[in-house]
Order: sequence, then C-alpha cells, then structure tokens
Amino acid sequence: MDSKAKDQYERCMKRKEKVLANNTMVKFMLEKLEEAGCKVDIEKQFKCEVCPMAGAFDHYRNEMILCQNNIYSEREMGDTMAHELIHAFDHCRGHVDFSNPRHLACSEIRAANLSGDCYMWKEWLNRLNFGFQGQHSKCVKRKAARSMHAVTNGSVKEAERIIDEVWDPCFYDTAPYDKVP
Repeated sequence: MDSKAKDQYERCMKRKEKVLANNTMVKFMLEKLEEAGCKVDIEKQFKCEVCPMAGAFDHYRNEMILCQNNIYSEREMGDTMAHELIHAFDHCRGHVDFSNPRHLACSEIRAANLSGDCYMWKEWLNRLNFGFQGQHSKCVKRKAARSMHAVTNGSVKEAERIIDEVWDPCFYDTAPYDKVP
C-alpha cells in the first residue's frame, strides 16, 4: 500500500471509530440489526478500501465497504455508514435479492429515504436544490437512481423506471424506524 492509500486508510479507520462512538443513527441501526438476529461484527463487516463511490454493501460477503478515498469527513462517514446499514438491515430480514433490479431499487429507495441522505439542509447547502414541495421524494428518487446506475452499470432512465414501479411500498417501508428520521 502506498503512503497516500495508507494515510487514507488510517483516516478512514479513525472516522469509522468516531462515528461508531458518536453517531446516534448508526448506533440505532446496529442495535436494530442485533435485535433482528444479525449482529454486526464491526472489525469484519466494516471495511475501509479504495473504491469509486462513498460506500457499498457487499451482500455476498455481508460487508459494508467504506471508500477511504472518497469519504472526506466524519459527517460523510456517518452518512455512508447509515446508508449501508439500511442495506444490511434489508439483507438481514431477507427481503432482498440484490441481483433482482426491483429488489435493488427498493433497498436503494429505503437507504436514501432513511439514512439522512436527503435531509432538507443537505439539499440546500450541499446540492443547491432549494425546492420545498416534494423535494425529499425527488432527492430519494435521484439518489436511488444514481446508486442503481453505479451498481448495475445500467442506464439511469431504466433505473428511474424501475424505481417508479416499486416506489410506494418501498418509500413507505420505514423499518426499523417508525417513520422517516
């Protein structure tokens, strides 16, 4: 590992530890996974690696990949971990065949909806999307389509079509939360 990758790895590990100690959403999701019978082994299931996005859930290895070269702050680390933990929760409860585009779309909708990806302040400050009416839903659809595109290499249009097909049951499935946090 070159020195740049080593530095990124060490920063990633430190951020991960801080998030695990301080982020209430991540703590909540870890607790809910354990209650569902899927306790997360932090050392084995959260991996810092070089990769092209912020994070990924590898359902074959049951691991959450934290992209050390694309996570630049503790806040981003918390957002990424919360997002990937939603996928882990979906995998745990057995509702997802990640090779099925409809299942993948549903999990991406849920992750964007429940992880804080689309909080209004993030839309305003980070993405300069200043809409009010329907902005959360638009953000969830946009983020889910981008995630599907990144995972499948399919077209964004096809991802958007599939997302529209599964939207209602997936968007309104807020488990393990009572409502969108």
